[in-house]
Parts: sequence; structure tokens; C-alpha cells
Amino acid sequence: MGLDWILLDRAKDGHEDEVARIRDQLGRDDIDEADQDRLADRLGELTLTGAETLGAPRIGIDDAATAWFRETQWEANRRTIAERKLPPEDPFARHWNRELEDVLKDYAGGTVLHLTGYDRSVIPAATPIATAFCGEVVKTSKILDAELRGLATEDHDATATLAYGRRIEAAVLAHLRGAEPALAELDADGMWSAYRELLQASRDAKPDGGVDEDSSEAAEAWERALPSERRAIVKVVPELAAADWAIYWGEKGHGFQPFF
Repeated sequence: MGLDWILLDRAKDGHEDEVARIRDQLGRDDIDEADQDRLADRLGELTLTGAETLGAPRIGIDDAATAWFRETQWEANRRTIAERKLPPEDPFARHWNRELEDVLKDYAGGTVLHLTGYDRSVIPAATPIATAFCGEVVKTSKILDAELRGLATEDHDATATLAYGRRIEAAVLAHLRGAEPALAELDADGMWSAYRELLQASRDAKPDGGVDEDSSEAAEAWERALPSERRAIVKVVPELAAADWAIYWGEKGHGFQPFF
């Protein structure tokens, strides 16, 4: 299993010190199970998830999220059942062939992050509730130094997360300036602009346009057709995605912890 960065809930305003104390106490051997449970409950009262920070619409509560769920989950899965001619006793069919109101009860309160414009997870858009990041891309990076790679496996509070993202950003920028003559004068704004343009181009690409995102050969052909300076940036997209994620959440008061 690779390394994932799990977003930490952020402290509500005015409760930063108490949240820090509770996190220091959780998991300690000298605190019994009942007190651990009490501390965990208190932590939940004093913190906000990433979805809450962004004000993500909630399934079964907010119209936008409920409409997304109806169209992309309930209706889409019912079509799949019909196309595959699954029998009524099939578990998948039994689950999704229920009335929408019944299915919603199983998912009520779930958030839909992409409706807020959130787009900083390497997890596919088909799972828009995700706020985690694949930290393995930093741990195994070929362009980051040993210190930055090692930090990928450590806990980070919000301040450290932001600083870490900025350090990765600076390291990638330095690498690009040295690796490609056409990028020798590149600044951070130009790097991020090129990065986002490339991501959008990869999303917009269609098979009839010469790119099939599910085909590695087509993706490689698309990359080869790019100018050399754009190919250089494509090669550091994983590191830039990590920096982007860390800066984004660090600025919003969230840290992360590694999960192996």
C-alpha cells in the first residue's frame, strides 16, 4: 500500500489550543479507553472537516447535492442494472432499484466537494467526496531532495502544511528553470498557469482528437506533440499537484497526517 495524506479537521476559531492538547493526548497509553472516547467526541465538537470548511453541499439536505446524487448515482446505476439485465435479487440491483427517498437515507449528509469547485485530489472525479492526496508521488519523486521526500511521511499542522507546499513549489520551479532552457526565466505564476492549462487540456481531450485518457499510448503521443517546455511541466505534474494540495489546505487551516 502506498502513502496517502489524510486531511486533518481544522480547529474552530478560538479552540486551536484545546484541539492541539486533545490531539497530543489521543492514543496515549496512560489514558483509558473511556477518556479516549470522551476526548474524541470533544475533538469532533471543536473541529471542522474539509467539506465543512468549503461549505460543500450535503446529499439529502442541499438541493444541488441531492440533484447530483439523483442523476449521477441513483439514475445512472438504475440504467446500468437495466443494461446488464441484472436479476432483482442481485445485491447491486436490490440496493439501487429502491425508491430515491429510501436510497437517500443511506447517503444523507454526504458531501459533494466538486460542487464547490474543489479540484485538488488525485482521486478521480468519480469520487468527489475525497480530500485525501496520494503522498506517494512526493515520497518517490525523482526531482525532490531527500529531506522533502522524507517530510512526506510526517504529521503536519496547518502552518507546516502550507510551508511544505511552498517548499515543494520552490523546488519544482528551480528544477524547471534548470532542466529546460526555454523556462530559465519562468516565475511561479507562469508555472502555475501552465500547469492548470495542461490539466484542463488533458480533461478536454477526446479520443477523436488524438488523446484517450484511458490509453497510455495515446497519452504518450499527446505528450510528445507538446513543445519541449510544456513536456517539462507535464513531467512534474505530480509534484505540482502535491504542492497545490498542501498550499490550498494549509491556507484554509488544515494539516495532514500520513497513512500507509
